Amino acid sequence: MKKSLFSFLSLLAFALVIHAEKKPNIIFVMVDDLGYGDLSCYGQEKFETPNLDQMANEGMRFTDFYSGNAVCAPARCSLITGKHPGNATVRGNYEIGAWNSYLGQLPIRESEVTIFDVVKKAGYVTAAYGKWGLGHADSSGAPHHNGVDDFFGFNCQRHAHTYYPRYLEGNRGEKIWLEGNDRSDGGKVYAHDLFTEKALEFIAVNKENPFFLYLPYTLPHGPFMVPESETFQDKDWSESSKKQAAMIELIDRDMGLIFKQLKELGIDKDTIVFFTSDNGPHGIDETNEFFNASGSFRGKKTDLYEGGIRTPMIVRWPGRIAPGGVSDLVGAFWDVMPTFADLIHQDIPSDQSDGISFLNELLGKSQEKHEFLYWEYFYTDYSWKPGMETLQNPLKSQAIRMGKWKAIRHNLVKGFRNEPVRFSPVELYNLELDPSESQNVADSHPELVAKSKELMNASHTPNEYFNFSVRN
Repeated sequence: MKKSLFSFLSLLAFALVIHAEKKPNIIFVMVDDLGYGDLSCYGQEKFETPNLDQMANEGMRFTDFYSGNAVCAPARCSLITGKHPGNATVRGNYEIGAWNSYLGQLPIRESEVTIFDVVKKAGYVTAAYGKWGLGHADSSGAPHHNGVDDFFGFNCQRHAHTYYPRYLEGNRGEKIWLEGNDRSDGGKVYAHDLFTEKALEFIAVNKENPFFLYLPYTLPHGPFMVPESETFQDKDWSESSKKQAAMIELIDRDMGLIFKQLKELGIDKDTIVFFTSDNGPHGIDETNEFFNASGSFRGKKTDLYEGGIRTPMIVRWPGRIAPGGVSDLVGAFWDVMPTFADLIHQDIPSDQSDGISFLNELLGKSQEKHEFLYWEYFYTDYSWKPGMETLQNPLKSQAIRMGKWKAIRHNLVKGFRNEPVRFSPVELYNLELDPSESQNVADSHPELVAKSKELMNASHTPNEYFNFSVRN
């Protein structure tokens, strides 16, 4: 009897070890232009996001997490390649080709290692459904050249500026026509719904395999297009506000559908889910102000002030991440790649990522921290190409976060190819005392200003399309 009991306990222990070592499924949801204050778990008071609130209650909510940049393409580049903006291929929304020969966004380099490459080495099947924006189908930045097994969505960001497109693109750029969508402002097929349908199908098909699902949803990016929603129709709000709230409601609804399916398939505890936004809220002042979309922060999309780059980040992994956690760890998109690698026990070369894994923070262990985070953001002059002796793509701003300190400086004059860019004075803010960046204390801390300049100058590496000469 004792021997039988011992054998049973040994088998049980072995099974528990095998279960513990099972590679977790990974779902990463990134929405478009959702502000820090757009979710009720982050302070939104005019409407609720119950499924995302529940996700935060069951997992960890980050308060000091940052996007890779202040607009779409460079933010996505930092996420996918694990590089901060000073090292990334794409540092602004730069498009290839004139209007009559348009090809899409500037592609990431062929040499880049992506988060898809990392997980595929560990045997994961991968998919991406939604807005790609890192290179057209025939370029080095295309999904199928970067570890994506199944793609469906908008390869090009400009194409994503409607929710009723005439077609979407498949794995190698093939057009998948949507019957009944013959105009840009409406139609029969709402693209967002198709992305969720594809996601649920992918999860069901791969429930026995380790999978990585990337869902770069386009909601709630403008223009405001949404199927009829009764939730907000009786509100004394503008039509734009009603539609934006309805778009965020759809995001929340579909997060609920994903969690429901994970539970029904019995893989909820085997799946870690991330939720974030690609940058701060869009530039429509009416809805930003009405919903307080940036929360208590200054700025919005296109700004390197906190409102443009600080973003919601929620992570849920039942049984592994303690419920109800709130973390003030300072992290950014380039930390996602090393976190994935740590999660699935994969090594990545140190020169392939600027990030630090935050898996320990998720698991309640001692966490390594950044000395600083760096951003640079460029305006884009589409008429300029490498080698032209005309105005180059001008640097809009650089920013550094060092602990509680935030330094930012802005470009005043576009630099010619043979002239340095001229900067405005460095602004310095104490985020611990002044999260709204309203009190510039640079004059009181010359040593921090000098250090921030040094870090800004050192963090930028040359880039063919996004370059400048530094002068203090």
